[in-house]
Amino acid sequence: MSFCILFKSAVGHALHLIHLPATSNVAENSPPETSVHKFSVTLSASLSPVIPGFPLINSSPLTEAFRVNWLSDTDFEVVTTGKEQLDFETGPHIFDLQICVKDDVGVTDLQVLTVQVTDVNEPPEFQGNLATGLDLYIVEGAKPGFIYQVEAFDPEDTRQNIPLGYFLISPSKSFRMSANGTLFSTTEFDFEAGHSRYHLIVEVRDSQGLRASMELQVNIVNINDEIPRFTSPTHVYTIPEELGPGAIVANITAEDPDDKGFTSFLFYSITTVNSYFMINQLTGTIQVVRRIDRDAGELRQNPSISLEVLVKDRPSGGQENRKQITFIVEDINDNPSTCTKFTFRYLPSETHVGTSPLWGCLVFLV
Repeated sequence: MSFCILFKSAVGHALHLIHLPATSNVAENSPPETSVHKFSVTLSASLSPVIPGFPLINSSPLTEAFRVNWLSDTDFEVVTTGKEQLDFETGPHIFDLQICVKDDVGVTDLQVLTVQVTDVNEPPEFQGNLATGLDLYIVEGAKPGFIYQVEAFDPEDTRQNIPLGYFLISPSKSFRMSANGTLFSTTEFDFEAGHSRYHLIVEVRDSQGLRASMELQVNIVNINDEIPRFTSPTHVYTIPEELGPGAIVANITAEDPDDKGFTSFLFYSITTVNSYFMINQLTGTIQVVRRIDRDAGELRQNPSISLEVLVKDRPSGGQENRKQITFIVEDINDNPSTCTKFTFRYLPSETHVGTSPLWGCLVFLV
């Protein structure tokens, strides 16, 4: 704190402050360098100038909200500094500024400037995260209802007695807002339908019509609620017999709607008990594991093999889907011609009594 000791000139005109004492007004929340009051100095008879560091301000109550700027050698201006906010609702309403001036021969003068802080009707304000915008999250499939309570305050209403009005500025069929700031959903959201994010602007208004706005980003959270879908259309495959182990006969593909736009990890398996085929659990490729012979075993009577393919989006649990596929085994000319012998006995008629029987065979080309 600085002090000013008053010394008067003994001869001629004394150093004297003009336009002081005085009372001036300044609006609350005024920016730095806002003019509060201008005053001048009449120099003493010696014309000694005001020395640097003066005029000097002492304030009651103590504050750094004001300072004196030099306009000329004898003209000065009190302005706001911006170091402290002048708030009518929470701070002092009146400041007494003692302004002291001193010339280079030590003559001084002291006067008081009373500054009154005036009230300004300020718009409502959002605080905290609401002031900069907020991200909200809703799980897809959730029933319509309450989402979030938006709150603002009116700096003019320190007792919070006057209600504020809330509105959605960006129209949306999926949301509504009550007058007291409660945000509701009006529909059930489906992430896979393409509506994964909504941008809302909320406005609050006071009784005088002053308003403020903020942004809400509503994000729909994807959950595992969709079954995988087969994308390979073929159900019946025709393959030749005699395929050996390792031969690829089909490639089953599927996609997961829950992972649309991202890399899917699906798991394939064959649920039907069989000894001819296996499936790669990650790629869906079906390969032969045993030689297929159409002319042997059950394939000789029914040259088709039916399988059920299962696809899942998790190794255990999760969603799954099933598909029936059939392999028709085609015959190929892979066996040589054979001769089948049939033994027969020929007995001559009675007219050939005494004749020996004849033996022979029939040959069939297959």
